[in-house]
Amino acid sequence: GGNAAGTTVSFSKYHDEYDLKTDPHDGDRATEIKLWSFARPHMRAFHYSWFSFFLAFFAWFAFAPLMPVIAPQLDITEQMMWTANICSVASTVLMRLVIGPMCDKIGAKNLQAGLLVYGGVMILIAAVAVRDATSLVIMRFLIGVVGATFGG
Repeated sequence: GGNAAGTTVSFSKYHDEYDLKTDPHDGDRATEIKLWSFARPHMRAFHYSWFSFFLAFFAWFAFAPLMPVIAPQLDITEQMMWTANICSVASTVLMRLVIGPMCDKIGAKNLQAGLLVYGGVMILIAAVAVRDATSLVIMRFLIGVVGATFGG
């Protein structure tokens, strides 16, 4: 905000120390992107965000392209493959409804980290637990929770 003299007053004592332009009147929000920079806090947060979303999507989507290989090995019908896919999406939708309000209470960074750890554990379990159509559907449902990273 401005003062009585009409001059601009910065709300942040760190404004001049950032590696990129920020808006001191909007909580020092970055007003530019330096794509190749990893300077704290703005660009490092940006890169951590896109990389964590990439990992989440990779884990969430891992089974789908492998289904032509997995299905014959487990003797799974096309209907069961669709059921597994639907269960994955269903758990994502349900968790998105839960994750949104949780972001306000717990914080987006904590939820993102928790979902990534959870997803990693579920992928490891799926590697040894999927033995038939039922276990595939259950694991796809559990892994689908990772898709909620896009809902927060």
